[in-house]
Amino acid sequence: MHFFRKLLGKPIVLVGCMVMVALIVISATQVQDSPPMAQSVSVEDVTDENLEQFAEASSKIFAIQDEAEEQITGLIEEKGLTGQRYVEIVMAENDPEQQTDATEEEKEKAYEISEQVQTIDSQLHQKAVEVIEENGLSVERYQQIAMALQSSPELQERYEKFVS
Repeated sequence: MHFFRKLLGKPIVLVGCMVMVALIVISATQVQDSPPMAQSVSVEDVTDENLEQFAEASSKIFAIQDEAEEQITGLIEEKGLTGQRYVEIVMAENDPEQQTDATEEEKEKAYEISEQVQTIDSQLHQKAVEVIEENGLSVERYQQIAMALQSSPELQERYEKFVS
């Protein structure tokens, strides 16, 4: 959804963005790999080293995500659509109650783009897992930290020193 918000020109809220990317990447990875759901972790169980590893991995995942977004934007423009038009067509195709004035040619272009986006998305998830593991965390541990960051202002405060 982060990508679609960018395409539609709506402002992006940066607070908590890394955590959201982490959760999106990991949820998609879990659906693909079907590992057991990560157990929750207490704030005390998250070390500064874990936070540093998480921050480094998240930063690299953001760079990978930005690259993927550029690829997707290029695909959309290459097909002669705008980002907003592509999103409108895709949303209408996924929601039968939503009306669209898209031509058959536009629908075909959007379908072709969507197929390529799935490939890019799959590559993004694979790269994200590699980055997480290269930074010394398991996917499960990364997810635990992401969930803990969402619910703990104390942990968020500790995390800030690794992202500034």
